[in-house]
Amino acid sequence: MSDTKIIFLGAANDLLRRAMQADNLSGDPVQMIEDAVDRARIMAIQGKHAIAKVMAADDLTMRVRRWNALNAKAFRIYFGLDDNEERHINRVEGRLAKTLERLDKVIKVRVRPQFGPHSGHCKPGRSAYQASGSLGARRINLCTKWFTIEDPDARAAIINHELLHAMGWKGYTQDKKDASGNKVYGSVAARLLAVEDPQKANKNAENYEQFYRYLMHRVSTLGRPGWKGIKSDMDAAIALPDNTMHFFHHGRYTVYRGGLGVIGSGAIGDGHWKNLRGPFDAALVHPHNGRAYFFRGDTYHRYNLSANTLEKTDTIGRVGWHGVPRDLDAALIHPKNKKAYFFKGIHYYRYDFSQEKVDKTDVIGNSGWKKLHGYFDAALVHPGNHKGYFFVGRRYYRYDFDKRAVDNLN
Repeated sequence: MSDTKIIFLGAANDLLRRAMQADNLSGDPVQMIEDAVDRARIMAIQGKHAIAKVMAADDLTMRVRRWNALNAKAFRIYFGLDDNEERHINRVEGRLAKTLERLDKVIKVRVRPQFGPHSGHCKPGRSAYQASGSLGARRINLCTKWFTIEDPDARAAIINHELLHAMGWKGYTQDKKDASGNKVYGSVAARLLAVEDPQKANKNAENYEQFYRYLMHRVSTLGRPGWKGIKSDMDAAIALPDNTMHFFHHGRYTVYRGGLGVIGSGAIGDGHWKNLRGPFDAALVHPHNGRAYFFRGDTYHRYNLSANTLEKTDTIGRVGWHGVPRDLDAALIHPKNKKAYFFKGIHYYRYDFSQEKVDKTDVIGNSGWKKLHGYFDAALVHPGNHKGYFFVGRRYYRYDFDKRAVDNLN
């Protein structure tokens, strides 16, 4: 029995009959709905706790800092931040609070077939929709496609998506369109909307749906398991030819070796990394000349690893690294195609060494880097297992280049 009171519209046997029309449906549809509503409530509680940490800051400057950093940057990724920072944050707080309030009320659910005279608005591809009506408890219509969704977090987040439509007057939380006139659905489109039009993202139900799903990611965290002794919110990371990995954090570095853990640390320039000064935005080792490159703002530093000395400092794109943007988040060398990938916000930039320029730019997760969301603190390829590691706050995502997917996300 769900903690939220659910009224099922239509006879129970009719509900079951319609639900069973879905392909590959297993389990009791009533139980699936109750479980999804309970999970949606957990999401709403986590969302409320997450925004509470932001709002607990003493002033707006600190709230913005927490907004951009806490909860693996979930707020920054899915809502962005417009010029009126305080209003923007307050409005998201209000919608998150109202989502939980709605789950404390009665929810009316009707299950509809995907096709036929009783399908309502369950057109092909649609999993749910919100019935129109007054401010009272309105109906959530679940299409049979909803029951075929394997991810329980996805089913639950759809419940919250539809509840958001039932809040306030028309237009309070809609399905917004992007600059091309297409309705925003999915993680890629929602993240792009947060960058291009934060005000729309603030009012877009899909952005909240994706926010809740991201918040619920069950993924590894630093020290549990692996990466013990590595601090969160790092500036950059780099894997060296001697199979060590160096992590940079506020002017200091930590040396890590697979199987051994932390084997050293110190201030940048003290022993290691002479004549360099942090913080860095990103770092990598050039696959052809063996030099380490450190990027900061619009500048790069070329470091000779064998001589342990700084060789060159120049402007990105002036001599080398054409097309690479400034103010990067992370970088790595792809172990399969040997191209460099630079990450900034929700975008990646692929650099071809033979052409000496960026040859592709796209949104992370759109064509490659599935299940990654962006705004990384650092990234590297582990010299032992040759997998990519992307660090965001205390989280890390492990990327399998053979499977072309994150493999530590449960």
